[in-house]
Amino acid sequence: MPAFKLGDQFGFSLDVVPDPQSGIAKYFQQAVDVVTHGFDLTRVAGLDLRDPAVTAFQTGLTFSQPIGIDTGDVPLSVQAGLNGSLGFFIPAAGGDVLFSPDDYGDNIPVPGAERYVSLGISASASIGATVSAGSVSFGFQPGTSFNIVNYCRFLLQPAPTLLTSALADTIRGFSLPRTVEDLTALPEGRLVTLTGAGVLNFTAAANLLAIVNPLATVALPGGTAALDVKAGESIDVTAGFSVSCEYQIRVRKVAPNRVRLGYYKKHGSETTVGASLSAGLTATIGGFDLYSTILGAVSGNPTKDMAALQNAGLSAGQIGAIEGAVKAGLARKLELALSAELGSLDSNQAAFLYEVDLGALDAQGRDTVHRALGGDLAGFVSAESTPTAGITPLRSITSSLRQRRHTLKINLLGIYNFISISNLTLSGRVVYDPVTGDLVITDTATADRIQTARASLAADPDHLRHVLAESFLITAAYRGSKSVAAAPELRSSHSFFEFSRQTGRQAMADHLEVATALGLLAPADVPALLGSLDDFGPTTICAETRYDDELTTALFLAGGQPRPPADYERAGRDALQSLVRPGEFDDYRQRPAVDDDLWVQMCSVGQPGFGSLFPDLRDQQVAVIAADYSVIVWWAETMRQTAGKLAALRALVDANPAIGWEDPRFHSLREDLQNHMRAVARDTKEEFGRPWGLIAMDRVSGCAAQASVQLTGGRVALLRDRLKAVAAAPGRAPSF
Repeated sequence: MPAFKLGDQFGFSLDVVPDPQSGIAKYFQQAVDVVTHGFDLTRVAGLDLRDPAVTAFQTGLTFSQPIGIDTGDVPLSVQAGLNGSLGFFIPAAGGDVLFSPDDYGDNIPVPGAERYVSLGISASASIGATVSAGSVSFGFQPGTSFNIVNYCRFLLQPAPTLLTSALADTIRGFSLPRTVEDLTALPEGRLVTLTGAGVLNFTAAANLLAIVNPLATVALPGGTAALDVKAGESIDVTAGFSVSCEYQIRVRKVAPNRVRLGYYKKHGSETTVGASLSAGLTATIGGFDLYSTILGAVSGNPTKDMAALQNAGLSAGQIGAIEGAVKAGLARKLELALSAELGSLDSNQAAFLYEVDLGALDAQGRDTVHRALGGDLAGFVSAESTPTAGITPLRSITSSLRQRRHTLKINLLGIYNFISISNLTLSGRVVYDPVTGDLVITDTATADRIQTARASLAADPDHLRHVLAESFLITAAYRGSKSVAAAPELRSSHSFFEFSRQTGRQAMADHLEVATALGLLAPADVPALLGSLDDFGPTTICAETRYDDELTTALFLAGGQPRPPADYERAGRDALQSLVRPGEFDDYRQRPAVDDDLWVQMCSVGQPGFGSLFPDLRDQQVAVIAADYSVIVWWAETMRQTAGKLAALRALVDANPAIGWEDPRFHSLREDLQNHMRAVARDTKEEFGRPWGLIAMDRVSGCAAQASVQLTGGRVALLRDRLKAVAAAPGRAPSF
């Protein structure tokens, strides 16, 4: 049995024979000889833990030789040199917490009459080792070091323990919790932390609310038949997840036969989430599995749509392409959903926390605990929905995935020309947005605009964003003019989404300004949310506003009359002002937004005369202002002209309620509107698909649309939404 020798450079020496069930006795292959790193133990060795001369300390431990650790699965080692720690914790008289600061969560309260001695080692798995479920690697990455620290609790009553005895007890029972037997041998009150970077794996069910986004293309349908789609229902999916991050496992013996296992993400650390869908979600219909689930949630007549697809004679390749797009989209959506849940954890919350009654475990439960100690949490997560003897879930980020907190949007581009989802599917393509995971079912012509040759299942995000914004404007005009029909509960959405591989401080501030511009975040909260970070890593932002028929009409008409151009100019300028803050590098762009007299002068002199209005600005800055001006003027004029054509159509329909779409008068006005929207589609500015367009339209609506912002990344999570701006309903508080 390997012995453990603790010494210092001042003559102190303590030889300990570990308990037979300790981690040292079971797994260490050599005797341990360590020396404190510059700390004199001789001056306190003979004192008890209550003696005032015994003060809190933390010192390193130097190993005299490498130590091999035989786990039976993955070889571990402790290198010679400074690879350990020894500590003594004394709380304040009124009590304290064990960790300061606590980078993980669930800090341990320590009453004034308790003391803790800690012993830690830094171990690593061999490079190239295969990390298997149930290994002692705890999911940590091979080739990197991770820390194992034992905290041994001592009570001052009825009699205080000698410091040397406390050191010996801590060493004697040092635990490396690999098995249920190791947890059983763990002394009551002992805490073991395992800290490193690695991967946690589990399988979890998720509930997504599928919502449709009916969008029109330029070509008006031949009639005004109502869409055969519904607003959407929830769908249940099961996926395998992997979470890569810096994390800590805390193993605490809370009672003679009860252990608490917690898994904590390091605050502010970057996280990568992967998801892969499990097969067999629903009964296969005509080769379809996932897609039949989607149809069941959003089709007005899913049985009819499924039968149409089944009878269409699609090839295996066509079915595979549809299923592949849906699978990829759902996987991306679930990655974002879990990332949002991880990022929104409070600073004192575990991602996963379970209590284990060691005496109540059966064979399945013992295997579940064993695998969990290797980083495979599938059994623990399963116990949340299927009771497992001896395992009690206390907290889990997967629980919210089952509570319909996240949505899957189905963009139906051109649905007004095809009425049913099956007709649109058979006449076009199904692709997914690689940024948000949302699905896009579109006619062939539009599919050619949003796809790239190298990604047959995925849309190009930049092209898709522009097309969706353009289609929303077209849809708003057609719905407002009563040229197309849809159920009152169906809403069309205007969205902005973007993925950044590297997000700096200014870019993050820009993202947060979208939330403040929508009234979902107070501007005063932004500095605190940014904190001191300069690098937020990869991030995804998705902002969205949703409009029904009443609101789309209000975008163009007020009291049945076209809105005046000044309404649009004001909204466009307000949107610009909300997205450019004082003190930023481009705050000069605010001048036309806030100065009414200046705006009038700009309209009077035109762009060639802008230089004289901004004599203190460089030519490049004047050019930026001119670009802003051009976009606002283009948009205001486009909306004004569109409003006039809507008013003419609605006046005709209101005066002739029974008029048919084939009536020459109605047909003429519809054709005029269609030609106008064709020009709008051709001239739609890129900025309309950026946050400015989203905010400008929201301002025109009186900020009455449904709105949401989700910002997700390895170091950030923000989810806010509203139903009506007049009764803003913020979602969960942001967490960075």
